[in-house]
Amino acid sequence: MEDETRVQIGSEADVVRAAQQGGALADRLGFSRTERTQVVTAISEVAGNIWLYAGRGSVELAAADEPERVGLTVVALDAGPGIA
Repeated sequence: MEDETRVQIGSEADVVRAAQQGGALADRLGFSRTERTQVVTAISEVAGNIWLYAGRGSVELAAADEPERVGLTVVALDAGPGIA
């Protein structure tokens, strides 16, 4: 499906790419400018944390189309040390 993607995170450039792809998905789903900015910021934060603290991982982005609302699902995956 066009509205599902996984971005591998291993560099700062990957963090930017994940945020850009999330913003593009938000645009396709009809999010407002404010909502798009919030999506991009959230993805930048989780992807940046993967890069800074785990070194490698991925961010999965998908449209979450429900009967009376449209959303965007973001899943951040890594094998980092976590919080003690």
